[in-house]
Amino acid sequence: MSGRSQNRRRDWDNSRAVYWDSCVILTTLIGNHHELRNFLELAEEGSVLIATSQFAEIEVSYLPDLDDDLRIIEKFFAQPYVFTLPIRKDVRIEARNLVRDLSLRGADALHVATALRWNIPAFETFDQDLLKKIANNPSRIGGLEVRQPDPTSAPPGSAARLRLPGM
Repeated sequence: MSGRSQNRRRDWDNSRAVYWDSCVILTTLIGNHHELRNFLELAEEGSVLIATSQFAEIEVSYLPDLDDDLRIIEKFFAQPYVFTLPIRKDVRIEARNLVRDLSLRGADALHVATALRWNIPAFETFDQDLLKKIANNPSRIGGLEVRQPDPTSAPPGSAARLRLPGM
């Protein structure tokens, strides 16, 4: 882990983590996250963690139609429940293999490889093309559960208490 996440290493527990693809982060940042409110409340309580690649910080560098987009982006990545994971050599090699094996786009392969490397139990994305490619090759990604975000989502096997948001 690196940057802000490195300072929180003692709080890291991959069994409580869900990996968010950049499109899920973007959806949250632009305010279209109604279906993610429950998960965000669990994260704020410390029941679950959000993991993503350092690359996501680059992918979400601009929020259309929001004047204070940089402040919003920085605030999200500074949350104590958000962990940015490094793009190490083993992750890059695995990403390259995923591009070759599953015909994934480079960014998608990098995100999936990061989740695999850090043994994150669940990977959430709104990317239908990625979901389809993974569904057609589940053995290639081992036990990683790749899914679309769900209002009741939590890490597989998590004892997190799910409840309706108070909003």
